[in-house]
Amino acid sequence: MIRLTPMMAQYKQIKEKYKDCILMYRLGDFYEMFFEDAIEASKILQITLTSRNKGTDNNAPMCGIPYHAVDNYLAKLTRAGKKIAICDQMTEPDGKGIVEREVMRVVTPGTTFDENILEQKANNYVSCVVKNGDSFGFAYSDVTTGEFKVTEINSYKNLESEMMRISPTECILDSGLLDDKVLNLIFAKVKYLHVFPYDYFKEPESDLKNYFQVKSLQGFGLDNKKLAISSSGMLFEYLRETQKTDLKHIQKISYYKISEFMPMDQALIKNLELFYAGKDGGRDGSLISVLDQTVSAMGGRLLKNWLIHPLLNKSVIEQRLNNVEIFVGNSSLLRDVRETLGKIFDIERLLSRLSLGTGNARDLIAMQESLKIIPALKNLIGNVFSDYDKQLDGLENLVALIERAIVEEPPLIVREGGMIKNGYNQELDELLSISTEGKTFITDLQKKEIARTGINSLKIRFNSVFGYYIEISKTNLGSVPEDYIRKQTLVNAERFITPELKEYEEKVLNAEAKIKELEYELFYGVRIEVVKEIIKIQTNARVIAELDVLAALAYTAMKNNYCKPKILDEGVLEIKNGRHPVIEQLTFSGDFVPNDCVFDNDKRFLLITGPNMGGKSTYLRQVALIVLMAQIGSYVPAGSCKLGLVDRIFTRVGANDNLTAGESTFMVEMNEAAFILNQATDKSLIIFDEVGRGTSTYDGVSIAWAIMEFVHDSVKAKTLFATHYHELIELAEKLPNAVNLSVAVKENESEGVVFLYKVVDGGVDKSYGIEVAKLAGLPVNVVSRARGVLKELENRHIKKDRVNPDQIDLFGNGGNREHGKIASRDGDMTPLQAIQKF
Repeated sequence: MIRLTPMMAQYKQIKEKYKDCILMYRLGDFYEMFFEDAIEASKILQITLTSRNKGTDNNAPMCGIPYHAVDNYLAKLTRAGKKIAICDQMTEPDGKGIVEREVMRVVTPGTTFDENILEQKANNYVSCVVKNGDSFGFAYSDVTTGEFKVTEINSYKNLESEMMRISPTECILDSGLLDDKVLNLIFAKVKYLHVFPYDYFKEPESDLKNYFQVKSLQGFGLDNKKLAISSSGMLFEYLRETQKTDLKHIQKISYYKISEFMPMDQALIKNLELFYAGKDGGRDGSLISVLDQTVSAMGGRLLKNWLIHPLLNKSVIEQRLNNVEIFVGNSSLLRDVRETLGKIFDIERLLSRLSLGTGNARDLIAMQESLKIIPALKNLIGNVFSDYDKQLDGLENLVALIERAIVEEPPLIVREGGMIKNGYNQELDELLSISTEGKTFITDLQKKEIARTGINSLKIRFNSVFGYYIEISKTNLGSVPEDYIRKQTLVNAERFITPELKEYEEKVLNAEAKIKELEYELFYGVRIEVVKEIIKIQTNARVIAELDVLAALAYTAMKNNYCKPKILDEGVLEIKNGRHPVIEQLTFSGDFVPNDCVFDNDKRFLLITGPNMGGKSTYLRQVALIVLMAQIGSYVPAGSCKLGLVDRIFTRVGANDNLTAGESTFMVEMNEAAFILNQATDKSLIIFDEVGRGTSTYDGVSIAWAIMEFVHDSVKAKTLFATHYHELIELAEKLPNAVNLSVAVKENESEGVVFLYKVVDGGVDKSYGIEVAKLAGLPVNVVSRARGVLKELENRHIKKDRVNPDQIDLFGNGGNREHGKIASRDGDMTPLQAIQKF
């Protein structure tokens, strides 16, 4: 039987409570990890794995890191999806028994405060999912800012949409849900998500009432919302367990309805490149890289929040647009406000750190410097943004307190002294005086002893083991006075003390210890005064963030020549001289060619044909981006824009497979198409880019044909449909609410094919694929051979196979569109059913 030392027994006892964490166990100047934790951590951190009591029955794998460098190692572990329990020493070693230890915090991917991990302009969310039948409670929080929101969701698909929108770093759920295959598929789609089981045994409603000290949760909008209450209570308890302190900076739970915002799915976020662009997934080339001209971290986070929550409320959108217009119409105000906001620190995260007890004196100084700017900001906006002006509070008394108490450049560590100004506290001033005088005394005593003994090399030194001592070399030992007391013998010298030196040593060291203790108490007192003003400071942060976003949108609008969209009640969309907000900024794009786009009651389906590289995809995406930008309250890249709000934007773009789920490119395409046809309404905007390309030509044409009919006849959404299937041109001519458009191309012998990037009326039945291949640098003989093959195929097939849509027999019924039915060997099916059958 293995016998454990008292220290290892203590470790085992603590580890038992944190089985799902890597336990960092403080031993002196190191955090040590043992057993399986050590093996796992050593691989992730790339540090040496050793062992304790090596070669004995008590052999234990171990590895360690310096306590002062713990943050760097925590960053690596949380990036790897690990939870870490930080166990600190609560008492000093006294030789009489084992040091008391306690876990002071648990660091997880979604609750970290590590600046090496956190993005300044992005939230770091931890979420919670609870399930009852096919309904869900979904709560999420950013512990670094105090944001806490919750909703109820009635389907897996809507849960997936919300997970993609929020993109949490961490999700907790009852361990019983870990086997839910659909949930796991959803989680797999969320980038960087780490899922942890968490068993919650409390009664959530009473727990939340007790914490917030309320008699009812109605004020939070949670009345009779059992799933929302369950997920909120579970997440709140998890945050308390990880932070090991009161969550005072979380002042409320905000309930929201997903119907308040336009749904966002993975395809939309990816295809429109809202946050990441290109194969490498970088920020450059994304929409946010153009729109994010914010000058504060708080503003950057809010802008991203607006972008993932397009509005469906006309009056709220118009209010945002009107506020942006104020800045657009006053460039000097815009410049001054942005300059002022740029001086303000991230008071949201400063406040959270101070509230949770992890903040330091530098955070207090940053808070003070930020609050000092509020009066100047109020003076700037008072006449034009009166509502914001009323909400801002400079908290002059708090600013004065910090200014009076904390030195201008305090140290990073709060328990080492050096934070408090002279004159703030009389007791501290007296202790500092004793310490200063004591050190002066040591200097004077050394001079006096040199004069008394005649030993010029005599030194009075200090170390943490022996305290102060007099060091004399061996050659001068004959001159040592009789009142010197020998303390230690070295090879070349001996160390002595005197009663006088010992007396002052005790006085100085006691004073320094008391100084550190008292300074921390004074710092704590100032910190508490800041925490008392949580509500006002959080209000300041919210107003500053909103002003920053509005000013950033105005700055972008003026810089890039955007227009203010007009929001209409009727379901029209009229864009004049629209541009792609990202591509027009690219240096290689030259002069961007603007294009119009018009939808109305008589024109709901736009079929777009033309060559590759001609600009079809850019045109489709720019229309969707303009609508999205308008519905977050932004100006848009166009000469003019009028639109009735769309309830959702759907995109079916590109060719991607999902091999891990056993899905081919074509299956992914059909899944996405089926989802759109099932979910879209007559108020939606649909983008179809090359549907049916993942299968044979005739199958592809058939499917594209059926989708086009179904969307036109049954869904009736505003639809942009780009295709290379020229057979569809003739179908569009027969559909009453469809219009043929194409991207213009100029051909001549000297220049060959020239892409004009202009969308014009009418369809084109030529793809210019060989010309594009030539431009790409295909060998001349390959291009020449391709032209020959094309000519032969055209002569052999095209003329005799060209058909009229009234005669086409794609599904065996001669193209009969009556009642939206298609005949087949399996009986009558709707076009949607036919697609799903593929």
